[in-house]
Amino acid sequence: MHYYGIDVHKKFCAFTCMDDAGRVLRRGKVANTAETLAQMVAPSGGDAMAVLETTGNWSYIYDTLEPWVAKVLLAHALRVKAIASAKVKTDRIDADTLAHLLRADLIPQAYVPPPEVRELRDWLRSRAAVVRMSTQLKNRAHALLARNGLTSPYADLFCQGGREWLQQVELRPMHRRIIDRYLAILDALQADTRAVTAEITRQAKADPRAKLLMSIPGIGPLTALLFLAEVGDLRRFSTAAQLVSFAGLAPRVRSSAGRVHMGPITKQGSAWLRWTFNEAAVRIGRTDGRLGEFYRNVQARHGKQTAATALARKLLTIAYFVLKAERPFDERMG
Repeated sequence: MHYYGIDVHKKFCAFTCMDDAGRVLRRGKVANTAETLAQMVAPSGGDAMAVLETTGNWSYIYDTLEPWVAKVLLAHALRVKAIASAKVKTDRIDADTLAHLLRADLIPQAYVPPPEVRELRDWLRSRAAVVRMSTQLKNRAHALLARNGLTSPYADLFCQGGREWLQQVELRPMHRRIIDRYLAILDALQADTRAVTAEITRQAKADPRAKLLMSIPGIGPLTALLFLAEVGDLRRFSTAAQLVSFAGLAPRVRSSAGRVHMGPITKQGSAWLRWTFNEAAVRIGRTDGRLGEFYRNVQARHGKQTAATALARKLLTIAYFVLKAERPFDERMG
């Protein structure tokens, strides 16, 4: 068996190929094309395993190599670093380290979602990215008004009344041009967001798991589908606490001399899952019911951010048990 440790970069891969005894058979760099990646592993005749870390373009490399080797593994980058950190870091050392860990069966594997789940992730994340662009443009418009000594009389500057006021307010000619550009771009972004949101809503209503999640207060179609896309196979989490940790919402724990200190959340894991459940928590905080009451109680003692984090953790735990039990939410779960 040949073992390929692959250090993936944006335009190329550095690789090391070892045999069972740990002897280096080949080293080199290849461009990230289907042809050159296949040529990299071709001398092994399929009797090979390959490992790469979770980078921005890992899925392309993974899918390209999979037909050409016996097995491809995706290594968890942080855990690899914990097992085999090095003061000197080069492409060659990284590839050697991965090859050695693969040969010794010490690779801390990361979850590899199936292609359809990866595509759903990309689709939902693209919508979130467009919404963030809209928010940035709105903030720029507010900043431009402030430079002209103006404040909108409307809480929402971009409601119908706010936009009418914005069209009529006196601005310097160049600032008027900038505001008009912002409004035109916003119109295009918001039209796209509405169309994508309608499609997401249809997709969520057709998915039994998403419908279960939407029975939880504050969980709409987007949050439900994003949960399913980010989590993938729920069976890989044996407890709800593991899911909370995956979302980076678990607190850091330091224990020394019998004392346990709970720190801030780790923020290691799915940033998208953490973000969308925090947003859901804030929405629920404005509603009645046990979950809204929980948010307000925590807010009164510790502030808004801590309340949102605490409720986001609770919501993830509820979502876990709703899907495990395959039954809709009821108030006793809160």
